[in-house]
Amino acid sequence: SPNGVFNSASGTVRYARLSCPNKVKIGNSATIEWDCGQSQSAGFGFDTSGQAAGVVSITPQDTGTYHLRCGNGGRAQCAINVEKPRAQITA
Repeated sequence: SPNGVFNSASGTVRYARLSCPNKVKIGNSATIEWDCGQSQSAGFGFDTSGQAAGVVSITPQDTGTYHLRCGNGGRAQCAINVEKPRAQITA
């Protein structure tokens, strides 16, 4: 599974949880929530400021995938589909 708890051979727990909305209309904000257990975090596509857990709001302009890397070795990702209005073309 992309999120949750992973046990490695050495017995250390790799943990990473990342959640974001599946869809957002262009111009609207999206809330991304992450949790790295007790370890530091790094976000790609959003800023975690190194915090172990938190919530951040972004305004994505394009559909994209966001990645979380935790100091404990855990990784997670989620995708946000940005809905854009269809252009009306009249002749």
